[in-house]
Amino acid sequence: MAEKLALPFDSKRMEHELNYHFDYLARCLKEYCGMSPIQYRHHLQIDRAKRLLAHSKLPLAKVAEQCGFFDMNYFARLLKRHTTFTPSEYRNKHQLFYME
Repeated sequence: MAEKLALPFDSKRMEHELNYHFDYLARCLKEYCGMSPIQYRHHLQIDRAKRLLAHSKLPLAKVAEQCGFFDMNYFARLLKRHTTFTPSEYRNKHQLFYME
């Protein structure tokens, strides 16, 4: 699923892959988890970014790219909205100890 997060959001692809109309999928998702499809996608992308920031030494731009963000500023704003930290602040606070 991680590779799907790197692709741009596409409601038509979602309809085709799940074989339901997008409006129906959006209503079900909203009822089930309280988020729209794009909000849920952002939630998944930010969760992946947090894991990568804490468990890897990838450059911040590479983390953003692997999570489907090709605009570093947008990635930083979204991460800060979800965690109150910028990407570098999050990494500094949560990165695990590495033996070198």
